[in-house]
Amino acid sequence: VSVSSGRAESAARPALSDLLQLSTTGTSSAHVHAGLCTAYGPRISNQDSSICSADWSGASSGCVAGLFAVCDGHGGATISEALPPLLPKTLATAMGAIGD
Repeated sequence: VSVSSGRAESAARPALSDLLQLSTTGTSSAHVHAGLCTAYGPRISNQDSSICSADWSGASSGCVAGLFAVCDGHGGATISEALPPLLPKTLATAMGAIGD
């Protein structure tokens, strides 16, 4: 939103096809079908990452679970890029400790 002559004006969002980067991915299991899309405009890079797992076996054996997360890279990609490989393992460990 920009302010001009004392009143707010909304900036038009570009069409997805006009964005610099558009990426999609998807996953499915017997129980879940999921997809995600990420896009960004004039920034140098996309600082966000995601976890999209429809068949996450970290919960416990015999349990049907999916794991989905958006890792928002506010101010940099360091944490958002480190989180996807760590979060599933950390959650599985924590859930195993709860079940014991």
